Amino acid sequence: MATIKEIAKSSGYSPSTISYALRDNPRIPEETRERIKKIALEMGYQRDAHLGQLMAHLKSRRHNSQVCPIAWINSSANPNHWRETPWAKEFYESAMSRAREQGFSISEIWAHDQRVQPSRLDEVLKARGIQGLILSTPLRGQEWAQWIDWSAYAVVVLDEPHALPQFDHVYALYSTNMRMALEQAFARGYRRPKVWLGADDDYWTAYGYSAECLRFTHMNPGCEPILTNAAPEMSEESIRNWLEEHRPDLVIAPTPTLGIRMREMGLRIPHDIGYLAMYVLNEDSTWSGISQLHMQQSIIAVDRLAALLQMNMKGRRPHPMHMQIKGEWHEGTTLRKPDFGPLRSDR
Repeated sequence: MATIKEIAKSSGYSPSTISYALRDNPRIPEETRERIKKIALEMGYQRDAHLGQLMAHLKSRRHNSQVCPIAWINSSANPNHWRETPWAKEFYESAMSRAREQGFSISEIWAHDQRVQPSRLDEVLKARGIQGLILSTPLRGQEWAQWIDWSAYAVVVLDEPHALPQFDHVYALYSTNMRMALEQAFARGYRRPKVWLGADDDYWTAYGYSAECLRFTHMNPGCEPILTNAAPEMSEESIRNWLEEHRPDLVIAPTPTLGIRMREMGLRIPHDIGYLAMYVLNEDSTWSGISQLHMQQSIIAVDRLAALLQMNMKGRRPHPMHMQIKGEWHEGTTLRKPDFGPLRSDR
Protein backbone atom coordinates (compact mmCIF):
# COMPACT_ATOMS: atom_id res chain seq x y z
CA MET A 1 0.00 0.00 0.00
CA ALA A 2 1.46 3.37 -1.07
CA THR A 3 2.21 6.09 1.48
CA ILE A 4 1.78 9.84 1.10
CA LYS A 5 5.57 10.23 0.80
CA GLU A 6 5.69 7.68 -2.01
CA ILE A 7 2.83 9.40 -3.83
CA ALA A 8 4.63 12.75 -3.41
CA LYS A 9 7.85 11.32 -4.84
CA SER A 10 6.03 9.79 -7.80
CA SER A 11 3.84 12.82 -8.58
CA GLY A 12 6.26 15.66 -7.90
CA TYR A 13 3.94 17.34 -5.38
CA SER A 14 4.91 17.99 -1.78
CA PRO A 15 3.65 15.61 0.93
CA SER A 16 1.52 18.40 2.43
CA THR A 17 -0.13 19.04 -0.95
CA ILE A 18 -0.85 15.32 -1.29
CA SER A 19 -2.33 15.21 2.20
CA TYR A 20 -4.56 18.23 1.61
CA ALA A 21 -5.71 16.93 -1.78
CA LEU A 22 -6.65 13.50 -0.43
CA ARG A 23 -8.76 15.22 2.25
CA ASP A 24 -10.51 17.41 -0.36
CA ASN A 25 -9.15 20.62 1.18
CA PRO A 26 -10.37 23.54 -0.97
CA ARG A 27 -7.00 25.30 -0.74
CA ILE A 28 -5.81 22.83 -3.39
CA PRO A 29 -7.35 23.49 -6.85
CA GLU A 30 -9.99 20.93 -7.78
CA GLU A 31 -8.12 19.86 -10.93
CA THR A 32 -4.99 19.18 -8.87
CA ARG A 33 -7.00 17.28 -6.26
CA GLU A 34 -8.49 15.01 -8.91
CA ARG A 35 -5.09 14.40 -10.51
CA ILE A 36 -3.55 13.45 -7.15
CA LYS A 37 -6.50 11.19 -6.25
CA LYS A 38 -6.11 9.37 -9.54
CA ILE A 39 -2.37 8.82 -8.93
CA ALA A 40 -3.06 7.65 -5.38
CA LEU A 41 -5.72 5.22 -6.57
CA GLU A 42 -3.37 3.78 -9.20
CA MET A 43 -0.65 3.35 -6.56
CA GLY A 44 -3.04 1.56 -4.21
CA TYR A 45 -3.25 4.24 -1.52
CA GLN A 46 -5.73 3.56 1.28
CA ARG A 47 -6.46 6.05 4.04
CA ASP A 48 -5.72 4.92 7.61
CA ALA A 49 -9.10 5.22 9.30
CA HIS A 50 -7.62 5.11 12.81
CA LEU A 51 -5.15 7.86 11.99
CA GLY A 52 -7.91 9.98 10.47
CA GLN A 53 -9.99 9.57 13.62
CA LEU A 54 -7.04 10.59 15.78
CA MET A 55 -6.32 13.68 13.68
CA ALA A 56 -9.98 14.73 13.84
CA HIS A 57 -9.85 14.36 17.62
CA LEU A 58 -6.70 16.47 17.88
CA LYS A 59 -8.18 19.13 15.61
CA SER A 60 -11.31 19.17 17.73
CA ARG A 61 -9.24 19.77 20.86
CA ARG A 62 -7.34 22.60 19.23
CA HIS A 63 -10.58 24.01 17.85
CA ASN A 64 -12.30 23.94 21.25
CA SER A 65 -9.34 25.46 23.07
CA GLN A 66 -10.19 28.77 21.46
CA VAL A 67 -13.73 30.00 21.06
CA CYS A 68 -14.69 30.05 17.40
CA PRO A 69 -17.27 32.71 16.46
CA ILE A 70 -20.21 31.65 14.32
CA ALA A 71 -23.46 33.46 13.51
CA TRP A 72 -27.12 32.49 13.52
CA ILE A 73 -28.64 34.60 10.73
CA ASN A 74 -32.21 35.57 11.61
CA SER A 75 -33.82 36.32 8.26
CA SER A 76 -37.40 36.55 9.56
CA ALA A 77 -39.27 39.87 9.71
CA ASN A 78 -39.49 39.67 13.51
CA PRO A 79 -36.14 40.25 15.27
CA ASN A 80 -37.37 38.20 18.26
CA HIS A 81 -38.85 35.36 16.20
CA TRP A 82 -36.42 32.69 17.43
CA ARG A 83 -36.93 33.54 21.09
CA GLU A 84 -40.70 34.13 21.08
CA THR A 85 -42.30 31.66 18.64
CA PRO A 86 -42.69 28.25 20.35
CA TRP A 87 -41.62 26.05 17.43
CA ALA A 88 -38.75 28.40 16.56
CA LYS A 89 -37.48 28.32 20.14
CA GLU A 90 -36.99 24.57 19.80
CA PHE A 91 -34.54 25.21 16.97
CA TYR A 92 -32.81 28.20 18.51
CA GLU A 93 -32.30 27.08 22.10
CA SER A 94 -30.95 23.66 21.15
CA ALA A 95 -28.57 25.25 18.63
CA MET A 96 -27.27 27.64 21.27
CA SER A 97 -26.73 24.80 23.71
CA ARG A 98 -24.98 22.57 21.19
CA ALA A 99 -22.77 25.42 20.00
CA ARG A 100 -21.51 26.01 23.53
CA GLU A 101 -20.74 22.29 23.87
CA GLN A 102 -18.74 22.46 20.63
CA GLY A 103 -16.75 25.47 21.86
CA PHE A 104 -18.46 28.04 19.62
CA SER A 105 -19.30 31.59 20.44
CA ILE A 106 -22.60 31.95 18.59
CA SER A 107 -24.29 35.29 18.01
CA GLU A 108 -27.61 36.10 16.38
CA ILE A 109 -27.60 38.65 13.58
CA TRP A 110 -30.89 40.01 12.27
CA ALA A 111 -30.61 40.32 8.49
CA HIS A 112 -33.19 43.14 8.33
CA ASP A 113 -31.70 45.40 10.98
CA GLN A 114 -32.22 48.93 9.66
CA ARG A 115 -28.97 50.03 11.28
CA VAL A 116 -27.05 47.69 8.97
CA GLN A 117 -27.61 47.96 5.24
CA PRO A 118 -27.68 44.59 3.44
CA SER A 119 -24.56 45.53 1.49
CA ARG A 120 -22.68 45.92 4.78
CA LEU A 121 -23.80 42.61 6.31
CA ASP A 122 -20.68 40.86 5.06
CA GLU A 123 -18.49 43.60 6.58
CA VAL A 124 -20.19 43.10 9.94
CA LEU A 125 -19.65 39.34 9.81
CA LYS A 126 -15.97 39.69 8.97
CA ALA A 127 -15.42 42.44 11.54
CA ARG A 128 -16.72 40.07 14.22
CA GLY A 129 -14.40 37.31 13.03
CA ILE A 130 -17.33 35.08 12.03
CA GLN A 131 -16.20 31.85 10.37
CA GLY A 132 -19.40 29.85 10.16
CA LEU A 133 -23.05 30.63 9.42
CA ILE A 134 -26.30 28.90 10.29
CA LEU A 135 -28.95 30.24 7.94
CA SER A 136 -32.36 29.75 9.48
CA THR A 137 -35.77 29.71 7.79
CA PRO A 138 -37.37 31.65 6.19
CA LEU A 139 -34.99 32.52 3.35
CA ARG A 140 -37.29 32.59 0.31
CA GLY A 141 -37.01 35.86 -1.58
CA GLN A 142 -34.43 37.38 0.77
CA GLU A 143 -32.24 39.61 -1.40
CA TRP A 144 -29.71 40.25 1.36
CA ALA A 145 -28.14 36.86 0.60
CA GLN A 146 -26.49 38.20 -2.58
CA TRP A 147 -24.30 40.56 -0.52
CA ILE A 148 -22.45 37.82 1.39
CA ASP A 149 -18.98 36.68 0.35
CA TRP A 150 -19.78 32.99 0.71
CA SER A 151 -16.19 31.89 0.16
CA ALA A 152 -15.29 33.24 3.61
CA TYR A 153 -17.66 31.02 5.60
CA ALA A 154 -18.66 27.47 6.32
CA VAL A 155 -22.46 27.38 5.89
CA VAL A 156 -25.34 25.13 6.92
CA VAL A 157 -28.96 25.94 5.99
CA LEU A 158 -31.51 24.90 8.60
CA ASP A 159 -35.16 24.01 7.88
CA GLU A 160 -35.30 25.47 4.37
CA PRO A 161 -35.03 22.78 1.70
CA HIS A 162 -34.92 25.05 -1.38
CA ALA A 163 -32.85 28.18 -0.73
CA LEU A 164 -29.12 28.36 -1.48
CA PRO A 165 -28.79 24.84 -2.89
CA GLN A 166 -25.00 25.12 -3.01
CA PHE A 167 -24.77 24.51 0.76
CA ASP A 168 -25.50 21.66 3.16
CA HIS A 169 -29.10 21.53 4.48
CA VAL A 170 -30.81 20.01 7.50
CA TYR A 171 -34.60 19.67 7.57
CA ALA A 172 -37.45 17.27 8.34
CA LEU A 173 -38.20 14.22 6.21
CA TYR A 174 -41.61 15.60 5.33
CA SER A 175 -42.81 12.92 2.94
CA THR A 176 -42.12 10.12 5.43
CA ASN A 177 -43.78 12.14 8.19
CA MET A 178 -46.94 12.41 6.09
CA ARG A 179 -46.79 8.67 5.39
CA MET A 180 -46.62 8.09 9.14
CA ALA A 181 -49.66 10.34 9.62
CA LEU A 182 -51.71 8.48 7.00
CA GLU A 183 -50.78 5.09 8.46
CA GLN A 184 -51.89 6.28 11.89
CA ALA A 185 -55.15 7.59 10.42
CA PHE A 186 -56.16 4.32 8.75
CA ALA A 187 -55.03 2.27 11.75
CA ARG A 188 -57.60 4.22 13.79
CA GLY A 189 -60.47 3.47 11.43
CA TYR A 190 -60.66 6.80 9.59
CA ARG A 191 -61.74 6.40 5.98
CA ARG A 192 -62.06 9.96 4.72
CA PRO A 193 -58.92 11.79 5.87
CA LYS A 194 -58.39 15.10 4.12
CA VAL A 195 -55.26 17.24 4.14
CA TRP A 196 -55.67 21.02 4.52
CA LEU A 197 -52.55 22.36 2.79
CA GLY A 198 -51.76 25.84 1.53
CA ALA A 199 -49.22 26.79 -1.13
CA ASP A 200 -46.83 28.24 1.45
CA ASP A 201 -47.13 25.12 3.61
CA ASP A 202 -46.27 22.99 0.59
CA TYR A 203 -43.23 25.12 -0.25
CA TRP A 204 -41.75 25.05 3.24
CA THR A 205 -42.13 21.29 3.43
CA ALA A 206 -40.26 20.72 0.14
CA TYR A 207 -43.59 19.58 -1.40
CA GLY A 208 -43.15 16.43 0.66
CA TYR A 209 -46.67 16.45 2.09
CA SER A 210 -48.39 16.83 -1.28
CA ALA A 211 -46.04 14.32 -2.93
CA GLU A 212 -46.85 11.65 -0.34
CA CYS A 213 -50.58 12.30 -0.62
CA LEU A 214 -50.41 11.88 -4.39
CA ARG A 215 -48.29 8.75 -4.03
CA PHE A 216 -50.79 7.28 -1.57
CA THR A 217 -53.73 7.98 -3.89
CA HIS A 218 -51.84 6.44 -6.81
CA MET A 219 -51.02 3.30 -4.80
CA ASN A 220 -54.56 3.00 -3.47
CA PRO A 221 -56.88 3.75 -6.42
CA GLY A 222 -59.98 2.78 -4.44
CA CYS A 223 -59.46 5.59 -1.92
CA GLU A 224 -60.72 9.11 -2.37
CA PRO A 225 -58.09 11.81 -2.99
CA ILE A 226 -56.61 12.98 0.30
CA LEU A 227 -55.01 16.24 -0.76
CA THR A 228 -57.09 19.44 -0.91
CA ASN A 229 -56.37 23.12 -1.33
CA ALA A 230 -56.53 25.14 1.88
CA ALA A 231 -58.67 28.28 1.91
CA PRO A 232 -56.62 31.49 1.60
CA GLU A 233 -57.78 32.57 5.06
CA MET A 234 -58.85 30.60 8.11
CA SER A 235 -62.22 32.27 8.62
CA GLU A 236 -65.22 30.40 10.04
CA GLU A 237 -67.02 30.64 6.72
CA SER A 238 -64.11 29.26 4.71
CA ILE A 239 -63.59 26.41 7.18
CA ARG A 240 -67.29 25.46 7.10
CA ASN A 241 -67.32 25.59 3.29
CA TRP A 242 -64.23 23.39 3.15
CA LEU A 243 -65.72 20.86 5.60
CA GLU A 244 -68.99 20.76 3.66
CA GLU A 245 -67.22 20.29 0.33
CA HIS A 246 -64.85 17.51 1.43
CA ARG A 247 -66.80 15.89 4.31
CA PRO A 248 -63.71 14.53 6.14
CA ASP A 249 -63.86 12.27 9.17
CA LEU A 250 -60.30 13.34 9.92
CA VAL A 251 -58.52 16.63 9.19
CA ILE A 252 -54.75 16.59 8.68
CA ALA A 253 -53.20 20.07 8.81
CA PRO A 254 -49.68 21.50 9.17
CA THR A 255 -50.19 22.75 12.76
CA PRO A 256 -52.88 22.72 15.50
CA THR A 257 -54.04 26.23 14.46
CA LEU A 258 -56.90 25.02 12.26
CA GLY A 259 -58.02 22.61 14.99
CA ILE A 260 -58.15 25.43 17.53
CA ARG A 261 -60.40 27.42 15.17
CA MET A 262 -62.62 24.36 14.62
CA ARG A 263 -63.09 23.96 18.37
CA GLU A 264 -63.95 27.65 18.67
CA MET A 265 -66.65 26.99 16.06
CA GLY A 266 -68.20 24.34 18.31
CA LEU A 267 -66.82 21.18 16.70
CA ARG A 268 -65.97 18.45 19.19
CA ILE A 269 -62.58 16.91 18.53
CA PRO A 270 -62.26 13.91 18.34
CA HIS A 271 -65.97 13.10 18.96
CA ASP A 272 -67.32 14.85 15.84
CA ILE A 273 -64.15 14.76 13.77
CA GLY A 274 -60.55 13.69 14.22
CA TYR A 275 -57.60 16.07 13.96
CA LEU A 276 -53.95 15.33 13.23
CA ALA A 277 -51.27 18.05 13.22
CA MET A 278 -48.14 17.51 11.16
CA TYR A 279 -46.21 19.50 13.72
CA VAL A 280 -46.80 19.56 17.47
CA LEU A 281 -44.63 20.86 20.28
CA ASN A 282 -42.88 18.20 22.34
CA GLU A 283 -44.54 19.37 25.56
CA ASP A 284 -48.03 19.57 24.03
CA SER A 285 -50.22 16.83 25.54
CA THR A 286 -53.39 17.81 23.61
CA TRP A 287 -52.85 17.56 19.87
CA SER A 288 -52.12 14.27 18.14
CA GLY A 289 -49.57 14.34 15.35
CA ILE A 290 -45.89 14.47 14.51
CA SER A 291 -42.94 15.80 16.47
CA GLN A 292 -40.60 17.16 13.78
CA LEU A 293 -37.61 16.87 16.16
CA HIS A 294 -36.51 20.47 15.74
CA MET A 295 -34.00 20.18 18.56
CA GLN A 296 -32.28 17.23 16.90
CA GLN A 297 -32.21 19.10 13.59
CA SER A 298 -30.37 21.99 15.23
CA ILE A 299 -27.87 19.68 16.91
CA ILE A 300 -27.08 18.00 13.59
CA ALA A 301 -26.74 21.41 11.88
CA VAL A 302 -24.26 22.65 14.50
CA ASP A 303 -22.29 19.39 14.38
CA ARG A 304 -22.12 19.59 10.59
CA LEU A 305 -20.92 23.18 10.76
CA ALA A 306 -18.24 22.14 13.27
CA ALA A 307 -17.07 19.41 10.89
CA LEU A 308 -16.87 21.85 7.96
CA LEU A 309 -14.84 24.30 10.03
CA GLN A 310 -12.47 21.57 11.26
CA MET A 311 -11.83 20.59 7.64
CA ASN A 312 -11.58 24.25 6.59
CA MET A 313 -14.31 23.65 4.03
CA LYS A 314 -15.69 27.10 3.33
CA GLY A 315 -17.70 28.50 0.46
CA ARG A 316 -19.98 26.77 -1.99
CA ARG A 317 -20.06 22.98 -1.88
CA PRO A 318 -19.69 21.09 -5.17
CA HIS A 319 -21.74 18.21 -3.75
CA PRO A 320 -23.88 19.59 -0.89
CA MET A 321 -25.47 17.23 1.61
CA HIS A 322 -29.18 17.20 2.46
CA MET A 323 -29.69 15.68 5.91
CA GLN A 324 -33.35 14.86 6.53
CA ILE A 325 -34.68 13.85 9.94
CA LYS A 326 -37.66 11.50 10.32
CA GLY A 327 -40.15 12.70 12.93
CA GLU A 328 -41.72 10.80 15.81
CA TRP A 329 -45.35 10.03 16.55
CA HIS A 330 -46.94 12.21 19.26
CA GLU A 331 -50.08 10.58 20.65
CA GLY A 332 -52.19 13.43 22.06
CA THR A 333 -55.98 13.24 22.51
CA THR A 334 -57.47 14.42 19.19
CA LEU A 335 -57.75 11.02 17.49
CA ARG A 336 -59.58 7.77 18.15
CA LYS A 337 -57.60 4.92 19.64
CA PRO A 338 -56.08 2.63 16.98
CA ASP A 339 -57.93 -0.50 15.84
CA PHE A 340 -54.60 -2.14 15.01
CA GLY A 341 -50.93 -1.27 15.01
CA PRO A 342 -49.99 1.04 12.10
CA LEU A 343 -47.55 -0.14 9.50
CA ARG A 344 -43.98 1.08 9.83
CA SER A 345 -43.40 4.27 7.85
CA ASP A 346 -39.63 3.78 7.61
CA ARG A 347 -39.79 0.85 5.21
